[in-house]
Amino acid sequence: MWKQSVAVGLLVLITTMAITNFNCASRQVPSTTLAPPAVPVAEPARFDVLSLDVTPTEAISGDAVTVGVRVGNSGGSTETYSAILKVDGVEIETKNIIVQPGASEVITFNLVKDKAGSYQVSVGNLVSSLLVKEKVVVPCPRGSSPAQIIHYYPSNVKAWNRMPTVTISAVPDDPRIQLVYEAINFWNEQLAEIGTPFRFGTVTVATELIPDDYLIKYSSAMMWGGSVPSKPAVLTDMTGDIIIALSNAIFISFSQFPGTGKSLIAIRNCDVSPLNLTNVPRNLIAHELGHAIGLGHNNDPTKLMCGRPAYCRPPDFYCEIELFFPLTEEEKSSLLKLYPTTWKPSQ
Repeated sequence: MWKQSVAVGLLVLITTMAITNFNCASRQVPSTTLAPPAVPVAEPARFDVLSLDVTPTEAISGDAVTVGVRVGNSGGSTETYSAILKVDGVEIETKNIIVQPGASEVITFNLVKDKAGSYQVSVGNLVSSLLVKEKVVVPCPRGSSPAQIIHYYPSNVKAWNRMPTVTISAVPDDPRIQLVYEAINFWNEQLAEIGTPFRFGTVTVATELIPDDYLIKYSSAMMWGGSVPSKPAVLTDMTGDIIIALSNAIFISFSQFPGTGKSLIAIRNCDVSPLNLTNVPRNLIAHELGHAIGLGHNNDPTKLMCGRPAYCRPPDFYCEIELFFPLTEEEKSSLLKLYPTTWKPSQ
């Protein structure tokens, strides 16, 4: 009986241990794997306007002023900075620029003020002063010294018996074409003021060009003597009573009747000095048109028709502002004799 009890006890102990071992084996063991390191967050950009340069600090109204701005980034990220240009607190323009950490970049603005005065120019927290002065118009040098006694050198051009039509011979984009229209308007206004019904007629533009070689030789023959070149067919065939050749060649501009029944006005290249000066080409064209309707030269440098033998030359038309030089009262009277208030076209 004792042995049987011992056997039962051993059996119970072995069974208990087996169950315990099974439960331990099936229990999950906690993981010992480490979490990945945290990614550091980049420090944001910190922008500072380091300098503000206005060049020049004194300007003339209408002239461009350069505003240079240096922007620094003391932060840790590459970002975009929006620079806002203000004048007297009013936003004028905004420009964006990318600035890397620890670096600086320059932004440039162009500023134009048409009104004279003192201005405060600012970008960010920096402010600079700008003084704009009124533009002083330089008097026309030629218009400042009138002749004490005016002499006239008459023309042998006869009065027109019709309103002369005008043909401009030029390349289509020649900027002088507009000056021809303005010069003709000037003359028609002058003619209206003196009371004559005579006017310049219709104006057309022809793309056929008068040969430069012909114009050069004809100008030389007029000025220095020599044989007159033969008329090119394009000039003979071109319609219009007054032909205005806008040439790119270099010669002395002229107005003449080259035996074609037409008046030929030749204007030399205006891209080089002195004809590239402000106000010169328009007055040169108007001057030659004056010859085409019967006016000669005078010796008054303040007047449109001043010319040889007086020492007046195209550069003397230079002026900071664009205007037409005036006529003398004697010239107005001469035009009224050529084209009286009773003038009528004959055809």
